[in-house]
Amino acid sequence: MRKLVAILTTFGTNVGQARMLGTRMLQKTHMIYNEACVSYVACATYVACASRAWIPVASASRRCVFLITFFLLLTLPTYAQDGSTYEDDILDLGTLYVEDTLLEIEEVIDRPTAFATVIDPRQLSRRSLTLPDVLETTPGVTVRSFGGLGSLSTISIRGLGSENVLVLLDGIPLNPTGGSVDLSDIPLDSLERIEIIRGGEGALTGSGAVGGIVRLTSIQAEEAVDEFTSGRISLGSYDTLTGGFTWIDPGDIFHFEFAGSRGDFDFLNNNGTQFDLSDDFNDTRENNEYSSVETRYGHTWDLGEVRTIGASVEYFRAEKGIPGITTFPSPNASQTDNRFFFHSNYTDPGFNDGQLDLSMSWLRQGRHYSDPLGESTGVPLYTSWIHNRLDLQSQWTGIGLSDEDVLTWGASLARETLDADEYGNPSRDNLALWLRDEWYHPSGAVLTGAVRSDWIDGDATISPHAGIRYPLNDDWTCRSNFSYNFRPPGFEELYRNEGLVVGNTDLMPERTLSFDIGVTHTSDRVRFEAAYFNLQTQDMIDYLLISGFRWKPYNIGRIRSSGFELSADWLIDSEWDLRSNYTRTRAVDTSGDPTRQGMPLAGVPSSEFFTELSWHCNEWEAFANWERRGASPITPSGTRFLPMNSTVGLGLGYSLNDTSTLMLEARNLLDEDLSDIRGFPLPGRSLFLTWSSDW
Repeated sequence: MRKLVAILTTFGTNVGQARMLGTRMLQKTHMIYNEACVSYVACATYVACASRAWIPVASASRRCVFLITFFLLLTLPTYAQDGSTYEDDILDLGTLYVEDTLLEIEEVIDRPTAFATVIDPRQLSRRSLTLPDVLETTPGVTVRSFGGLGSLSTISIRGLGSENVLVLLDGIPLNPTGGSVDLSDIPLDSLERIEIIRGGEGALTGSGAVGGIVRLTSIQAEEAVDEFTSGRISLGSYDTLTGGFTWIDPGDIFHFEFAGSRGDFDFLNNNGTQFDLSDDFNDTRENNEYSSVETRYGHTWDLGEVRTIGASVEYFRAEKGIPGITTFPSPNASQTDNRFFFHSNYTDPGFNDGQLDLSMSWLRQGRHYSDPLGESTGVPLYTSWIHNRLDLQSQWTGIGLSDEDVLTWGASLARETLDADEYGNPSRDNLALWLRDEWYHPSGAVLTGAVRSDWIDGDATISPHAGIRYPLNDDWTCRSNFSYNFRPPGFEELYRNEGLVVGNTDLMPERTLSFDIGVTHTSDRVRFEAAYFNLQTQDMIDYLLISGFRWKPYNIGRIRSSGFELSADWLIDSEWDLRSNYTRTRAVDTSGDPTRQGMPLAGVPSSEFFTELSWHCNEWEAFANWERRGASPITPSGTRFLPMNSTVGLGLGYSLNDTSTLMLEARNLLDEDLSDIRGFPLPGRSLFLTWSSDW
């Protein structure tokens, strides 16, 4: 029987269909699981051996020929027609619901073996939160920030820097030509779904997905939904004002969002002498203002009963002051960020016994930095770059060589350019092919294998992946993943010059072997997960302090980042629930250089802990959270550390009626003196009042 199953629309938008497919596959498949285990061990052994030798098994040309041949052989059967009508090929799945527990915990369906966290931003709309605020409360994640609303905020996963975390917006990389993403430039209210996938994902998403990926899904326009309108406005400390408006009509979506803050919080300035308390004084963070606006419109057309085509356009602009570090402030430096994003997609769930997804996107991001008085470098500095990315993708998903596996194959062509005359306007072309197969067993076990080849300006790199999920019993599941990933240096790392940070044109690509293993317990009221990870990187790129206030990227050799992640969600009763997570990370230099061997990686905290207790009763709701970050080395020599710090937050909300809510929040309630892991001061106690409504 070869039933066509519609699954996995582009970039995870139809998650419910994917889950239903998994359920049906578990009922229908009859493969022998022992054979799957043998296949997994073989794949894992290949990955380990190839990574140890950095895959010198064949020349680039031979690897390309092998991959293309393998790709064609596996996808050739999909072009066979069985004579059935188009309508008969469509499996009507009816109304789909995600099979959540009472804790409303979801999984990333197209990554069945991955360790992941899924967040629904709409459930957080009552609170005054930003995307960095949300991400830093998840296991394995560290957010680095200059401090204050709209300040530069980047993400680290499992001890690897922001350049090693791929951030996708509707499936399109936001990383500017391989660099890091400023999370503060992504409005939270414009998102429908957030997925944080920890571990190497190069075989599935391409270069840069070394530590993990963050997949962001914008609010979508669907023909089936009813008209819906929502709004939010928030007032807070430091003259902060944020708000947004969303209107959804069948086939249409319009979103508008704004934010602004003076950002002039008080902090304790240690005058650059961490251990000398005699020269400390109370200071005010100046030139930390921020303002932004974002608007987005999307439309979806139905082409017949099942095929759809959609298009959306987004514009974002932010203006911010760059206050500098405490010992060398820059009260006149500023920066302007802007983004224009056009995305279109075509979905056909009845194409050649599978679902076809085609997409085209154009992303244009700009950053303009100005330091007219030379406060950060000593000389006046003006820099401007514009990153363009044109991306074409095609992906097909359906039943594989038999009814026992789900096959996905795809291809993409992308061209990236950097409009910067001083660097000769560099460009980069990337052609990629990928293949993934998932085998399901009636016991609930899943075996995945994937391989991808990226040709970047003619240089080919293969990224393999193997994963397994095995149910130990009805409540406990074990999973593990091997992968080999790579990341070429980004244009920002090669050419950037923005005062505090400068580029390095002598950088080489990073290559990383990633392994993790862990268990998950799930019941109606409790979900617990424990995972161990180990990532070994060659030619690691990291920013090192080259003077009193300037950073520059270097290939620091080999590093190993290992540790474990614990997370738990507990529905205590109908009114109370508790969620907690703890991450322990040890990132050290293993290059063999006696001056660096065993030294900690700068900027990686030793541990992070977060817990939040929530209460809901009739019209009232409340929460209390506690976040603790362990000591973080500032220098690679480990001679300077930021001490352990912790914050406490409280919130109280009241439903005015069936559609409107007021929420009062207190951040850093105990008013602790906090610094980011790079040494930038963070805001003290602050209050926010948020009104939100749906109608």
